[in-house]
Amino acid sequence: MSPISEMDLDRLADYTAGLLDEPERVRIDRLIATDPTWREAHAALVAARPRLDAALSGLGAVAMPANLAARLDAALAAETGPADGRTTATVIDLSKHRRWRRLAAGTAAAAAAVAAIFGGVAVLSSGGSSPSATSAGNAGSAAQGLAATGAGTSVLHSGTDYTPQNLAAALGAGSADSAGGGKAAASGARPAAPGPQVAESVPDSDLARLDNPAALHDCLNAIVALRGGQPTIVDFARYQGRPALIVVLTGPGVRRIVVVGPECGAPGAGAAELYSATQ
Repeated sequence: MSPISEMDLDRLADYTAGLLDEPERVRIDRLIATDPTWREAHAALVAARPRLDAALSGLGAVAMPANLAARLDAALAAETGPADGRTTATVIDLSKHRRWRRLAAGTAAAAAAVAAIFGGVAVLSSGGSSPSATSAGNAGSAAQGLAATGAGTSVLHSGTDYTPQNLAAALGAGSADSAGGGKAAASGARPAAPGPQVAESVPDSDLARLDNPAALHDCLNAIVALRGGQPTIVDFARYQGRPALIVVLTGPGVRRIVVVGPECGAPGAGAAELYSATQ
């Protein structure tokens, strides 16, 4: 389990906002899929995002200070190209630019929302435990669960090969239901589970149908209708060597991980559930 530094939190915020380039995005995908600390920090950010969006949407347009506008006008007016007529381009540090954009949005309301988000996540970096993200309303209400299958749902393509043992260990699950065999075994200590095998992040052709937003929505619709809760993480991965979609649902006081097959949401297939475990 890796501790999360302030720089990691900054990178995780960029990831959640979709600002990372492909190699870095794949690296964070893998950390979220394999490291419980990163996974919980990401889930906390995703769960808090609607509050931040609501705070920011209530802010009016902020005018540029007059003295700053005057300085910019003067700088632009004084700007001249080289003597030979060629122009030069300014190189911008994109990572600093992204951080500045987030800081520039900070007013009292936005700052309060950001503090609420990172206050919960920061507990993880000091070795403490953060409360599980919860969804509003009744976990049994499919309609409420589907309200968050858009911006509040993080979609990964980790390619991780999961088993019942390492899924349950990653979730800390106390019980499990399998579409092939009822309740999982019982009390007492269980042997340590091997870690999930992480494959290269290459789209699986068997899951290509679910890359379509409408098909993915139908699949999540079927899962929520069956299990309730709010989808917070969707991972295009594998289960016991077979292509599968891994979905984390959160609800009041409970978190459930559901594994479904590629036919999930197809007409007549329902959720096509392969495995389910709760915490």
